[in-house]
Amino acid sequence: MLHQKTTLNIDDKQYLVSIYVERRNGTRVSITNKGINIRIADYYSNEKKNDEVRSCLKWAREKIIQKLAKVSIRPPYAHGSIFHYGDIDFTLFFVHSEKGKNLTCKLNLENHEIIITFNTNTATKIAQKNIGSLLSKLMAAYFTPKIDQRIRAFNDLHFKKKITDVSMRNTSSRWGSCSSKGSINISTRLLFAPQWVVDYVLIHELCHLIHMDHSDKFWALVKSIIPHYEQAEKHLHEKGGGYNF
Repeated sequence: MLHQKTTLNIDDKQYLVSIYVERRNGTRVSITNKGINIRIADYYSNEKKNDEVRSCLKWAREKIIQKLAKVSIRPPYAHGSIFHYGDIDFTLFFVHSEKGKNLTCKLNLENHEIIITFNTNTATKIAQKNIGSLLSKLMAAYFTPKIDQRIRAFNDLHFKKKITDVSMRNTSSRWGSCSSKGSINISTRLLFAPQWVVDYVLIHELCHLIHMDHSDKFWALVKSIIPHYEQAEKHLHEKGGGYNF
């Protein structure tokens, strides 16, 4: 596996770009907290490899600029607040305690009440940030079986490919991902979106089980299943910046 490094400059900030030439089908690009990763098939010609890198860097630049242009709004968490995750309303209740310094988060499955316990001396800013992280993990545990079931139903209906694992994490750079081995991850931030938008992302990732890139063939496959997928893309572009824990 050949590994090369370069940089991408955007708004006076330098992003590390790691380029991997490896045994794989197609090209894949991802943006992480550490930089940009580009993975290219080793059987491509040098000209094709260079074209893929340029295309990936262009895509990454556009995505980063879009993200920088949006203001991530973290919702204020207050006692009695009601939040709509998936198709369910959850109510937050705070319990103050003098014991322990860590926040805890528990879900009552019968009435969808979320109990947040934290030390009275915990700073508000820190508490708000940590509550968002705890809620994301709580919702991942609650909704992953539902997302898993829906993904497998779509797979049985349209693809009939092997799925090794379905997980949910609070990713900020993308709404979902799919590995060549059939492991699918969905961002918990997607739980704020309408069901038709969620379904688009699930179909999008399943299409990567056939095409591990964003080629014309990939988008043709997406369109054959969701003819108006552009509406979901537009929704995520316009509203996704506000989908935050």
